[in-house]
Amino acid sequence: ADVLKRHEKQFSGKAHKAPYLYSFKK
Repeated sequence: ADVLKRHEKQFSGKAHKAPYLYSFKK
């Protein structure tokens, strides 16, 4: 959960859905 929140903050406003989706794939 923490990781997802971190990604959301980094990509806030910029397709924040894609970032953490890629994290799950990698």
